[in-house]
Amino acid sequence: MASIAARRTLTSRILIPREHGAWAMLLMPYLIGTGVSGAWAAPQGLLFLSAAVCCFSARYPLALAIKQHGTAQRAIVWTAIYCALAASSGLTLLFAYGRWYVLPLAVVALSLMALQQALRADGAAPWSLQPARPISSRRGRKP
Repeated sequence: MASIAARRTLTSRILIPREHGAWAMLLMPYLIGTGVSGAWAAPQGLLFLSAAVCCFSARYPLALAIKQHGTAQRAIVWTAIYCALAASSGLTLLFAYGRWYVLPLAVVALSLMALQQALRADGAAPWSLQPARPISSRRGRKP
């Protein structure tokens, strides 16, 4: 059994998103869909899952690389690794199995991911949560 220090070293080297709820929202539709269809080990489904997980995993190191303005060499390397794995799974899905209907969905998803990362880098993401301001303020008012 690995010690806690060894686990921290391993997870600090591999850049994996730590968003537990997002992992559940990514994996649950796949698990429910494959459970309903009964095709647990279908190669097409596993390739799709691999591409989706790799795209999701690429978001975290990409955000780190953008925030640190390209100085995060490790983040850039992990982004490239995840993107290469996603591309290989996705291209195999397209060419070997002829699942061309996935291509427009992938283009839209990757475009939205790039837009979100760009807006976050500028601090202009309109959907980011900001602290609420009171509508009226008591400053300047006489009692």
